[in-house]
Amino acid sequence: MNKKVCHISSVHYRYENRILLKECLSLSRAGYDVFYIVADGKGDEVYNGVKIIDVGNSQSRLHRILSTSKKLKNKTLELECKIVHFHDPELIFPGLKLMRKNLKVIYDIHEDVPLQIFHKHYLPGPSKKIISNIVKYVEDRAKKKFSYNIAANPVTYDKTKPITNNLEIIYNYPLLVPEIKDWEEREDSAVYLGKLMQVRGLIEMLDAALLTDVKIHIIGEFESQELEQKALSHPGWGKIIYHGQLPWVEAAKIVQQAKYGLAPIYLTEFYREAMYPSKLFEYMMLGLVVIITQQEQWKQIIDRHHTGLTINEVTGENIAQALNYLAQNPAIAQKMSQAGRQAALQYYNWGIEEKKLLNIYNQLAKN
Repeated sequence: MNKKVCHISSVHYRYENRILLKECLSLSRAGYDVFYIVADGKGDEVYNGVKIIDVGNSQSRLHRILSTSKKLKNKTLELECKIVHFHDPELIFPGLKLMRKNLKVIYDIHEDVPLQIFHKHYLPGPSKKIISNIVKYVEDRAKKKFSYNIAANPVTYDKTKPITNNLEIIYNYPLLVPEIKDWEEREDSAVYLGKLMQVRGLIEMLDAALLTDVKIHIIGEFESQELEQKALSHPGWGKIIYHGQLPWVEAAKIVQQAKYGLAPIYLTEFYREAMYPSKLFEYMMLGLVVIITQQEQWKQIIDRHHTGLTINEVTGENIAQALNYLAQNPAIAQKMSQAGRQAALQYYNWGIEEKKLLNIYNQLAKN
């Protein structure tokens, strides 16, 4: 049985949590010969048995779609992988071409792409609906043809289920962290981990920094230079401890220094639906008290496990108020931390999802 498999991405960070640290490493441990083909210009390397192959970075977004995707497809064919697992909607057409070469192709649907189009800042407003409809049409037709589709959340799962039965939901739950830093050894601080975006409350976190003595750490990359300049000129930026983008292992060490995890996400249409932000469960796994926007499904998690606070509107005042309450009630905060950690260990960790992934690969490898 040929157990050589390729994960390919033209967009994602090479140390991306879901792709490399979860899926690729799980497959490698299960005996698969795993290649992860990226396009970042940082060269080839081997990461814990996973062979990372770099086809070079792109000069522009258009160059990435037209040229880089072709390089990824050609490299996949050169490596003679039996199973190909891709992670970006712009690789749908290369994925279909690989199907014609008798390869097994998996489409990992990280997000609701047609809906996400409406949040692309670089697209002109009037064009977004047209582009979204085209993307949905193309994506739906392609899903019927792929060997398997993997949804990362209930929204994409429910929308894909009427199209094909070759479908599984694999939640982006955090890696199991057996030991974490004791609560008493942590500083009285908060942390935000993830992409720095307007709709994820970046400016409001800076506003909050001016209204609380609780230190705020931020880990991640800016979504645009425009937002970066806006943040750097904000009076609250001087109170922020910014770490830049870090691999998960390094980021987790910093996160564990804090007591509170921030997820002040705008309830746009994209998030009003049942999109579970991965940071919710990552914070719980690492023993942080969660402060998150009051969305129905998220609030159910918080209330069921008593693991944090919800805010009904994303404002600096609400974030600061939640932080100040927790800082002034350390016994309550510690109980929330312990409850969230136990829930993550029992219900929300990658070990549960890994079994689904291996089942899909074992099926495809036999056929």
